[in-house]
Amino acid sequence: MRELLLLTDFSEVGEAAAKTAFALAKSLQANLEILHAMQVPSDWEELSDNFPDLQQPAASATAKLKELSEAAARQDIRAGYRLLQVASNRNFIHALTELEKDLIIMGASSKNALEKFVLGSTTERMMRRSGSPVLVVKNPDRVFRVKTVVFASGLEPDTHGSFQRLLDFAQSAGAENLHFVEVTTPFNFLPSDEANKRIKDFLAHHPQASIQTHNYNHFNIESGIMAFARSVNADLIAIANHGRQDISSIFVESIPENLVRFGDIPVLSIKI
Repeated sequence: MRELLLLTDFSEVGEAAAKTAFALAKSLQANLEILHAMQVPSDWEELSDNFPDLQQPAASATAKLKELSEAAARQDIRAGYRLLQVASNRNFIHALTELEKDLIIMGASSKNALEKFVLGSTTERMMRRSGSPVLVVKNPDRVFRVKTVVFASGLEPDTHGSFQRLLDFAQSAGAENLHFVEVTTPFNFLPSDEANKRIKDFLAHHPQASIQTHNYNHFNIESGIMAFARSVNADLIAIANHGRQDISSIFVESIPENLVRFGDIPVLSIKI
């Protein structure tokens, strides 16, 4: 991973995301772009020319971005910054999906619901739509590191690519302990021997992976993933994201988004 993007709203969790981005940029020797977005009227250029006071928020945001960039430089990180001014949330999401980044880092602050991040855009929407992996940080007091990583899998055949991207990331970040877990619930019950065989068959496609495997039982998948992650003191939970954007997203809950919504361990969402 050579090109990282930090999305910041300058909040407390935004600062935590910045610390995480700095740590990763240093360990990966990657370039870092720091971006803040502002929603402006469609006739912004004309308005700002006629009403100079309207330029103050943009100037303030630019100054904060410069401060972050200078803080990164003091840690020998190659960092640039950009203020993105767009007229709508849709334009913001589209602009981000056009960027070719190896990893996007952002924060989420709510414990019980995903709060709006910038421009009315949500962490949830970024996780669904971004073609780049999205790393979501929630706990501002947590020191980010990548020593123990849990990959939660439902063993779907279409997640092999996402799993390989995780393996590449873990190797680059210097992860020491990798855990592969499938959570069995009363609704997808399998005998342990069958579940373990499925895990073995899945990992046969990744013979280079050095990883511990687990079949974990719980009442629901999200609670099982979080309980297992806490049991191994995980630094990061990684999971493939099907990125549903159609009407099915209204009726089908997203496990990656629920992990962010209710947990406090950083989540790496990798879109299929």
